[in-house]
Amino acid sequence: MDYVDIGRRIRIQRRQLNLTQGELAKLIGVSPSFIGHLERGTRQASLETLVALANILDVSVDYLLAASLKRTTLSNLEKPFNERQLDTMQEMLALLDAYVRTQR
Repeated sequence: MDYVDIGRRIRIQRRQLNLTQGELAKLIGVSPSFIGHLERGTRQASLETLVALANILDVSVDYLLAASLKRTTLSNLEKPFNERQLDTMQEMLALLDAYVRTQR
């Protein structure tokens, strides 16, 4: 596991949400010093804590673990989106196109 990278990703997301370490700690029920240790990569979070962090930071657990994940299969590259996601993207593109056309 790349704990330094996990910590870096936590710090980036926390700052994007304008949260202090203390505020984040309170939201997930840990101490502010523990958040500091996580962000420096000197402590390990439990799975429960990682899920709580992901939920509060509005990211996926795999985003937090990205540097630790092994990416050996091509299946993720061949089908990066499921059908529902593709439908949603097409709807968003159609809405955006309609909006742009009204602005001309």
